[in-house]
Amino acid sequence: MATVPQNAPLPVLKSIFMKYDKDNSGKIGPLELKDLCYELGFFVSIDNAGVLVKRLDTDGEGLIGLDEFINWWRDPKKFEKITSSERNQQSLKYFQYFDTDKSGSINSEEYAKLHSDLIKNNLIHPTVTAEQGLKIMDKTGDGNISFSEFMDYMDTVQTPQ
Repeated sequence: MATVPQNAPLPVLKSIFMKYDKDNSGKIGPLELKDLCYELGFFVSIDNAGVLVKRLDTDGEGLIGLDEFINWWRDPKKFEKITSSERNQQSLKYFQYFDTDKSGSINSEEYAKLHSDLIKNNLIHPTVTAEQGLKIMDKTGDGNISFSEFMDYMDTVQTPQ
């Protein structure tokens, strides 16, 4: 694949998306994303591709739609999200530990427990209340934190050494 700039016009990005949407579902799944990453020069296992899909999936559908793909492509740090797949795997396990109802998102009750752990691990300031923390992470305002929202927050904090 020729180098395509992050600010490429919409028709160009749509054609790239359609190339990897091999089943013409209008979505890209883990196997399709794995192939795209490989062509870009990144080896991603199918497991890590699955985690990456969860990371990029902002609507909680479990797949990457065209808008999500475009947002990712235009992100100047998009390749960091690919190369940090081990961190993504660890973060997913951490996220799933607190997602006790296995819904794929963390609700306010689950967040209260996550919040305590974040404070304990110096990942959120101790003066931030659970209610404030939930609002910080919940970018969609639906009262739940998706894995994508969680990872966006984790990208902003300095992990303790």
